[in-house]
Amino acid sequence: MWCSRDTWKVVGNRWQVTGKHLTPATRHLLPAGIILAFLFVAATPARATTYFVAAAGSDSNSGTSSGSPWQTIAKVNGFTFSPGDSILFNRGDAWYGTSLLAPSSGTSGSPITFGAYGSGANPIVKGSTALSTSGYTLAPNTTTPIFSPPDSGTSSTDSATRNWREQVSHLDITNPAALITISVTASASAALNINGAGIGPATTAPNTSAITRITWGGGNNGTTVAAGTTVTSDQISYSLNNAVDQMVTIYTTARNVEYYTSNHETLWSNFAAPDQSQSTTVSGYSTGGNSVIKYIVAINTTQFTYRNTLGSTPVAMWENGVLIQIEASALSVDQTPGSWYYDGTFLYIHASDSSNVATNGKTYTYVTASSPSFTTWDNAQSWLIFDSLDQAETYNTSSATLGGIYLTGSHSIVRNLSAHDTFRHPICVYSGATNNVVTNITAFNSYGTSPICIYGSGTTGNLIQKSTFYNDTYMRSAYVFTGGVWSVVVAHGGSQNNTVDSCLIYSTAGPFRSDTFTGHGYGVLVGDSTTSLTVSHSLIYGNFEWGVDVGSGGNSGLTTGASITFWDNLLDISASSSSASGGEGVLLTGSVGSIIYNNTVYGPGVTNPVVTQASTSTGALVKNNIFYTGGYASVDATSETSTAYDYNDYFSASGTPFNWGGTAYNFANWQTNSSQDTHSFSLDPNLTNASSLSSTGNFALLAVSPAINAGVNLGSTYQMGLSPASSWPGGVSLINQNSAGSGWEIGGYVYPPNAASPTLLQRGCCD
Repeated sequence: MWCSRDTWKVVGNRWQVTGKHLTPATRHLLPAGIILAFLFVAATPARATTYFVAAAGSDSNSGTSSGSPWQTIAKVNGFTFSPGDSILFNRGDAWYGTSLLAPSSGTSGSPITFGAYGSGANPIVKGSTALSTSGYTLAPNTTTPIFSPPDSGTSSTDSATRNWREQVSHLDITNPAALITISVTASASAALNINGAGIGPATTAPNTSAITRITWGGGNNGTTVAAGTTVTSDQISYSLNNAVDQMVTIYTTARNVEYYTSNHETLWSNFAAPDQSQSTTVSGYSTGGNSVIKYIVAINTTQFTYRNTLGSTPVAMWENGVLIQIEASALSVDQTPGSWYYDGTFLYIHASDSSNVATNGKTYTYVTASSPSFTTWDNAQSWLIFDSLDQAETYNTSSATLGGIYLTGSHSIVRNLSAHDTFRHPICVYSGATNNVVTNITAFNSYGTSPICIYGSGTTGNLIQKSTFYNDTYMRSAYVFTGGVWSVVVAHGGSQNNTVDSCLIYSTAGPFRSDTFTGHGYGVLVGDSTTSLTVSHSLIYGNFEWGVDVGSGGNSGLTTGASITFWDNLLDISASSSSASGGEGVLLTGSVGSIIYNNTVYGPGVTNPVVTQASTSTGALVKNNIFYTGGYASVDATSETSTAYDYNDYFSASGTPFNWGGTAYNFANWQTNSSQDTHSFSLDPNLTNASSLSSTGNFALLAVSPAINAGVNLGSTYQMGLSPASSWPGGVSLINQNSAGSGWEIGGYVYPPNAASPTLLQRGCCD
C-alpha cells in the first residue's frame, strides 16, 4: 500500500500521498483518519503476543502456540489482550453459535489483530448450530391434503340428476402428486349417490385433455354416501401437475351434497341424464355454486426425506454453507431436493443430491429465533484488525441488530473476508463508528436487507473500498420472507461523510419478477435527515428498480434530508425497465445538494427519467455524465432552485424525455425553457460496447467519442477518473483528468493520455 519513500502532506483538512509506490487508485485524497488507519499497521510492538485458536484445541491450553491452541470463542471474549497482540484462528475450522466480541482495544501504533493461521479456507464464525445427522432415518410415507377448502356451511338436497365439473385452480393445489384420493361429503339430511367420477387436466373449461377414472370402495365406479358423512375414493394413480388447473367430474343421481368455499374454483353443472364423467369434451354446462370437493389428498411413498427429532424450531437451514429451502410439509420436502420442514417434533431433510443425510458427509447447520443476531462486533473498541475471518449464518428480526460483523468503534480495519447468509446486514458500520476501513471483502445473501449498511448518528469518516456486494433478491420468495425493501448498499440514520469507493455492487436476480413485487430493488439507498454518502469509481448493475435512491422516494421507508455525492461510477439500469413501479437511474426525493458527476449510465430500454428530482430536491449538480438511456431528466417545480445540469451527453431517447416544472420537453426546448445544459449535447458517445454490464458491456470511450475533452473541470476532488484498464473490485485504476488531454472527459472513463487524439470531425462537432 505504501512505503517510507512515499511522500505525505496535508492539503486542507485531508491527507495526500504521492509516490511511485502507490497505484493510481490510491493517489486521490482520502480523509486523514482513514489514512492513519492504514499507517498504524506498520508498527509492531516489541512484546506482542500471538494467540492461537483451533476447533480441536482446548481452553485449558496456553494458547500461545499452534501446538497448544485454545478452542472456543468464549475463551477469546473473556480474555484481556494488549496492544499489538494477535489472535489467530485455524484455517479450515468453523465456530458455531457464539459471537466474537473484541474484549480490548489496540493503539495507533499497535493494533490488535483477529486473523488466521494455517492453510486452507478462511476460518469462519457462524451464528448457526451444527446439526448432528447421526440417527436420521428415512421418513415414513405421508398422506397430505393438497387441496382443502373450508366448509361453506351450505348444502343442497334434491333428487335431480346432475353432472358436476369442479375446476380446481392450480393456485389452490399445494403440491404435485402421483397417487391421490378425492373426498366428497353428503348433505346433513340426505344421502348422496355417486355413479361416476374422474379427474383430468383442465383445458377449455369445462373440458379436459384426458380423464382418469376415480373409483370407490375397492374398484367401483360409484358409491352411496350416507347423510352427513364423507366418502374418500380409492387411491388413484394420476400425475397431478399443480401448475395446471384440474377438472374433477362427478355424476350423481341425487345432488345431496355439502359445499366448500371456493377460492379460485369454478363449479360447472349440467342436469342432463347421461353420465358424462368420463367425457373429455362436453357442452351445455353452466357455472355457479361453491366447491363440491372436500379434499384432494396426495399419498406419497417417501424416497428421499430423512428425519429425526429436534428440540428447537429452525427458521433457516444450510447444507455445506448453501441455504436450503423451507417447505410447508414433509410431502413438499420429498418432492424438493435441497429442502427441509419441521413439524414441531421432527426435522425432515431432503439433501440437494437426494442422498442419505446420515451418511453423505455433508454439513447441515440451522438457526433458531434465539440464535446469535450477529457474528462479530468490535465491542466499541478501536485500533483493531479483522483479517481473513469469514462470517455467516445468523438470524434476527429486529432492526436494532445487525447480522454479521459490525463496527461501532474507530480506526479499525476489516479486510480479506467474506460475510454472507445473514438475516440482516452481513457488514455494518454502525452508530458512532468513525474512521474505519473495510477493504477487499465480499458480502452477499442478506435475505432482503442490504449486504453493506452504514448507519447512525456519529458514524462518519469510514471508507468501504475494493469490495464486492451482491444480493440474490429471489431468495426472499423461494426460501425466507424478509420484508418489503432491499438495497445492496444502504446509508441512513444520520450517518455522514462516509465513502464507498471502487466496489462492485449488483443483484444476481434482476429483472423484476411478479412474485417479488412487494420488494424494492436499489443499488444504493441513502435516506433520513442529515445522512450523506459518497459513492465513487464503482460498478453497479442488476437492480430492478432504482440504481440510486436518495431520500424518501421509491417506497424505501426512509425520510427526506439525505444527500449523495455520486461521481465517476458505471451504472447499468437495464433491469429496471420491467419493475412494477418503473425504476430509473437516480431518484432524489427531498434531497438537497446532491452531486451527480462524471458517471456513465446505461439503460436504453428504461423510458423513465434517468435522474428525477422531486419534493424539494434543490441544489442538485448534474455534470459530465453520459446518459445512454430511454429517458433523461425530470425536475419538479419544487426542485428547480440552484439545480444545475451541464456538460452532459444524452443519447438514445426520443420524443420529450425531459421535464421541467411539470412540462415535458425535447432537448432543444429543455435547454431554452429550463436554462440547463448549455454545453451539453445529444450524440452517440461511442462506447466500446454499449450493452449490459452484467454480460458484455464495456463503457470505455472509443477514439471517436464526442465525450473526449468535452467536459468541464470540476476541481481536484473529482479529477481522478477510471482507466479503461480497470477491473472490479481489486483492479480499479485511475487517471488524472488534468493529465489526459486538453479537457475533462464526459462519463466515467478517461480516454488514455497516450492514445491517439480524435480530430474535430471524428468528435462530430463540425459536421
